[in-house]
Amino acid sequence: MAQHVFLVRHAEAIPRGVLELDDHRWLTQRGRRRFRRVARRLRRREEPDPVAAILTSPLPRAVMTAELLARALRFRGPVEVRKELGPDGSVRPVLALLREEPRDVALVGHEPLLGLLLYELCGPLPSVRLRKGAIAALRLGQKGPHPAVLRYLLEP
Repeated sequence: MAQHVFLVRHAEAIPRGVLELDDHRWLTQRGRRRFRRVARRLRRREEPDPVAAILTSPLPRAVMTAELLARALRFRGPVEVRKELGPDGSVRPVLALLREEPRDVALVGHEPLLGLLLYELCGPLPSVRLRKGAIAALRLGQKGPHPAVLRYLLEP
């Protein structure tokens, strides 16, 4: 299992209703700009190589966010698309994915899945909310019912 996990909510996307299908929405200019700043803050905080894998939801807004993250972190590997991280995903398959993942990893996805995952891993954190473009840095390997600790939260 990975030691460090970064939960990344996709950046701001075009509004719902602009396109016929919500699944096709892409990032706004503002969303890209704000997320680049957040991703650069992560790189500065976690130098030299914070992740060995970036896994993303298949939706365009998440893939675009994952690609911006990869660029900011100077990540050399492929961004891996995982259906488990889609907007209709559930916590159990993602937890299974984490148990099988030996590398430090960034998971790029959507609410409410990421919030539920954060709760499952860390327990109740009443003041923490994953806004669009936010990154929650977790450390795994804790004893007890919740295997992770929230190290910090970066927000746009």
